[in-house]
Amino acid sequence: MEHMPIQWLMEVPIVTRMLTIGIVAVSLVNFAGFASERDLVYTYEDVFIRGQFWRILTSLLYFGPFSFNVLVILYMFVGYSKYLENSFHRTKDFITCLAILSSGFFVFSTYVHPLYRIGEHLMDTMLYIYSRRNPTDGLQILGIFRFNAIYLPVMFTVPSVLRYHPMQGNMRTLPLTWFYENVFSFLWGHIYLFLCDTAPKLHRPAVAGARV
Repeated sequence: MEHMPIQWLMEVPIVTRMLTIGIVAVSLVNFAGFASERDLVYTYEDVFIRGQFWRILTSLLYFGPFSFNVLVILYMFVGYSKYLENSFHRTKDFITCLAILSSGFFVFSTYVHPLYRIGEHLMDTMLYIYSRRNPTDGLQILGIFRFNAIYLPVMFTVPSVLRYHPMQGNMRTLPLTWFYENVFSFLWGHIYLFLCDTAPKLHRPAVAGARV
């Protein structure tokens, strides 16, 4: 029994495994007080003006100080990352996918609206990709509420709306910041799916090969 976490980790594909170890390590560093959240998140000024380039990596791996909430997030992250990695024929293709998705968030965070914890938004995009590629997969919450994977982005977005307006949920009064931080992740995932899954089929017959 004591070896179950290690055994589970070793069964995860290599890139997802390294990301998992990195997320736990960064979370523990923050929890132990060796680095604050301010030291780990992404900002253009800190990275490109002050030369703190480690933030590019830590902003992808930081999900908060080590806690039960982080463990839940980590479990979901591993699930979606594992699915996405297994959908590629070669590891380098998955790395390319992550690089493309991450770059979009860094550009958005630099020129449109600061996102700080890039990894959280990357996970939302992975979630969206999974839901679109597996729309009929059956999922459940607390073993009670069942729904198809296509509704997964909605299930994650509703609690965020209610945090702003727990009584009325009036979308018209949601601040623009909310849309930047919650909608762009899904929009970016939709763009990625269109470019990689839909657009090629519009211009040539489907051929076997790795996704990009």
